[in-house]
Amino acid sequence: MIMKTSIIKTLTVTVALILLAACAEDTRQQQELVPIKLTSDIAATRSIASPTQDTQLESGEKVYVWANIEATSGTADWTQNAYIQAWEMTADGSGNLSSSNAYYYPPTSLSMVAIHGNFSTSFVEGLSPLPDFVTHTVKTDQSTLANYVVSDLLYWKQNGVTGNNNPITIAFNHKLSKIEIHLVAGDYTENELDQMTVTLCNVLPTVSMDATDGTVGQAYGSAVSITPLKKGKVDYEAIIQGTYNKMCAARICYVVV
Repeated sequence: MIMKTSIIKTLTVTVALILLAACAEDTRQQQELVPIKLTSDIAATRSIASPTQDTQLESGEKVYVWANIEATSGTADWTQNAYIQAWEMTADGSGNLSSSNAYYYPPTSLSMVAIHGNFSTSFVEGLSPLPDFVTHTVKTDQSTLANYVVSDLLYWKQNGVTGNNNPITIAFNHKLSKIEIHLVAGDYTENELDQMTVTLCNVLPTVSMDATDGTVGQAYGSAVSITPLKKGKVDYEAIIQGTYNKMCAARICYVVV
């Protein structure tokens, strides 16, 4: 009876030591994990800059991020080795990005892609792989800030991302064009111009973008009219599908109210 009790005590102590060792190992591994921290920025790629999401994401805008483990440094096969899928992040308007989920660097380097826009496909965090192409459509009514900024197609890619405690800056590039409209008084007063309705006509609203490298194809779809965002009595702006250095077919139509 005494021997049996001794054996039970020995087994209990042994199991407790194993559990303590396992917990200590888990704690050590958690302390070694480096969280992936991201901030946002937008490269000044437009010839005429204005405060409206030209150099920084507006507050509340959604960004989706993918990451793949690189087979060798600087290269990634997006059909496999997925590490992060459709990480949804929200901008605060000052370059910070927040998310309800946290991800940590693996031992190897990553290739990362981030996109922003008005996409035809909904992405589910943790489930949606990076598609070969995404379809983006500008809003026809861009008179509200929300519709204007979501029409702004943005893209970023970076290879060779490795673990460190410093935030990685998502330096987005504008993939579409912005048209700015300034009405000149002429026979009208500035107050009369302020009452005009400005519309962009004959705009093709949709493009397809290669999500692996950011290449944007030609605009397509049925031609639409776009109501631009009003920036003052005589100033307006809108996002359209005319890529840089190419002729845009849009024309300005306006009527006096």
